[in-house]
Amino acid sequence: MPLDKSEIKEKSDRKIKVKFLIFIGVIIFAPIIAMMIINLFINNDNLAIGISSYIQNALIYGLLGTFCIIVALNILFKLAKERKNIKKTILGIIAISILALISFFLIRPIILDAFYLHDPSTVYLYRLSFDDEWGTGDSPTSYYLQGHDMDNDYHSFKISKDLYDKGKEMLKDGDLYAKVTYLPYTQSVIDLQLLDDPNDLSISDDPLIIDKDWHSYTLKINDVIYELPVSIHRFLENGWHIEDSASLILKGNDGPYGSYDYKRIDLISDSDQTLSITVYNTSEDDIALIDGIVGGISMIYGNYDFAPKDSILPSGLYLGISTYEDVLDSYGVPNESDELSLTYRDDESGSYWVLLFDEDEHLDEIIVHHHPYSRDH
Repeated sequence: MPLDKSEIKEKSDRKIKVKFLIFIGVIIFAPIIAMMIINLFINNDNLAIGISSYIQNALIYGLLGTFCIIVALNILFKLAKERKNIKKTILGIIAISILALISFFLIRPIILDAFYLHDPSTVYLYRLSFDDEWGTGDSPTSYYLQGHDMDNDYHSFKISKDLYDKGKEMLKDGDLYAKVTYLPYTQSVIDLQLLDDPNDLSISDDPLIIDKDWHSYTLKINDVIYELPVSIHRFLENGWHIEDSASLILKGNDGPYGSYDYKRIDLISDSDQTLSITVYNTSEDDIALIDGIVGGISMIYGNYDFAPKDSILPSGLYLGISTYEDVLDSYGVPNESDELSLTYRDDESGSYWVLLFDEDEHLDEIIVHHHPYSRDH
């Protein structure tokens, strides 16, 4: 039986109401659901490692950058309507400029890191710590790996809770290091390996010192090779300076078997590192200390003045990284030893290395001497 006009109108009205309710539902709930999905993706720590880490950061920076652009455009449109108000125009231009800069610095890392996706950076970290940060509102807790690289630069990377728990547990058992492959601009972690053996660290490819044994009395400090004895000018030419002793005089000695005059002083680098040296006068005449010969060096890692790459000993040993056992393996049986020190001595020349270790048996301080104390005739 065909519908009359009133029934057709009633059915049409119901369809319109249903469509209207669906439209209102989509308008209200779709953005909420979309934001919930985005929030879950952004804060999902299981996606903190791998290419998903880059996508997470790209989404965060991209959304924030886009928001800044939308606000800037909105201000621009309002300015176009109120061109006669000079004060508002000036404030608007300032606001647009600030928002444009913010959006630039938010979006720039995403674009730059796109070129590193097939060639990410790699860094080796030591002095590791693990930290968490409570989320605001309903946001979950964020987890971080923190540490210093071989140049002593600090790094912090967002990681998953599983890696956070694993790392904290491994840290209880002793030394722990990390190899992090990451994108340099967004700090997105592509791969992360926790290492418990310092031999797995790739610190330096420098062959100039690794092949020499301790009898060479050679060490590398801040990318410069020094072989004792050496002129103090070599240090001064490479960024070291004397704070209070530049005017000191070292006395000469022309007597048979006469003792060499010497002074122990501190050198300060351009980056405020401290290096203790012993300076000798081997001539018969008095000389200024700055013209002397360095025959002894003492350097301490404990105050973190020196990064591992800043201080390399013969056989490729590193302050802060190499251990008591590493030294024994590289240098052999010492002349003297106790729980936290090893001494290697050349009795014929009087030269020696004293290697001191911290409570975790890491190489913490070195004292090296290679210079005669007096004339041999």
